Amino acid sequence: MSVTDSSGIEHTVTVEADSVYLAAARGLAELRKHGWVDEIPEGLNCLRIVVSESREVTHNVTVKRLQQWAMGSARSPAELLRRAEVRRELGVE
Repeated sequence: MSVTDSSGIEHTVTVEADSVYLAAARGLAELRKHGWVDEIPEGLNCLRIVVSESREVTHNVTVKRLQQWAMGSARSPAELLRRAEVRRELGVE
């Protein structure tokens, strides 16, 4: 996952996840642990998630959209668990 901080510096972190939203949340959580990463603006700041399996696929999601999805209603028990895990990673339970 890659994101640009408030100083305009791009940061990249490698995480394992089974969904785009979980990868984004885990990446943000990991970057926020480090003092050398300036504030990551919320809202329309774009998170770039690259899936590396047999072929590389890139997904872009804004921090705002990630937060909206995490706080939204689930349509199944499995989705409820996924959203809860993303909220935990974001620290917004």
